Amino acid sequence: MESLDYIPENIEQIQRYLEFIKQDGAQIPFDENDVRTAFFGLIYDVVDNYYRGVVFVELIKSIGAQKILIEKTEIINRHIENLIQIAVHPDLFASHRNNINRSILTDSWSAFELGITVLSDHALAEEVKSELLEEQYIKIIDGLKGAPIEEQILKKLKRQFIKNHLTHVSINRKCDKLFKLIEANYERVVDSDKLFLTFYGKYRNCLHSNYIYYGNDFSYTFEGVNFSFENRKPVRSDKMDFTYHPNLVMELGRIFKAVAVAINFDEMIPYP
Repeated sequence: MESLDYIPENIEQIQRYLEFIKQDGAQIPFDENDVRTAFFGLIYDVVDNYYRGVVFVELIKSIGAQKILIEKTEIINRHIENLIQIAVHPDLFASHRNNINRSILTDSWSAFELGITVLSDHALAEEVKSELLEEQYIKIIDGLKGAPIEEQILKKLKRQFIKNHLTHVSINRKCDKLFKLIEANYERVVDSDKLFLTFYGKYRNCLHSNYIYYGNDFSYTFEGVNFSFENRKPVRSDKMDFTYHPNLVMELGRIFKAVAVAINFDEMIPYP
């Protein structure tokens, strides 16, 4: 059986992370309804739900060991016994662990994508946004250069390949444009943060295929934990537990904060 001895200490650490997120949100010099501030409310909620999931494991472990006594009825007793199995059976524990790890990764990345999209929509110049929206179409036209294209076909290509909103544009391309815009004011190392975001995106994407990775082989080390992505194989890491996923989210939050404060845009950027 996998040891759960580390959980209580980790619960305290997650609570400290929640306080750090509050502090980061309070330090952002924008209105509470500005996306640059609201992002930290979204991240707080994600980490808080993760915290509750980890506490749940510790609670059912204590109930199973009769450290916590609860009044049981014939109906509810069966359900409580099923919950206790999570802290007893390795496969059930792994399934619960993977479920809340999956949730913190996907939900935090969704918050980050939303924040970056809204920032891009307000901070980037119109010609830059047009370039992002039209990039796929322009590549196709360049590939067909010299070939006669009927006007009707051209219209169809425009409708199909020109994006109608930045939300449909790759997060990496939006980040590239923002990093280029703020490079002189950015307080962190752009290349290192781009690599972290590449890793985070790959990790999040392979969760949609039950941890199976599809793509070019890739490896990344974060705070001593090595992640290995091999084509058509499950993503592997030195640890698969509760001890590092909140750390990933904290780093994502630090990057967003650095981007937000580096953007020279004093007007409010409303949270949609």
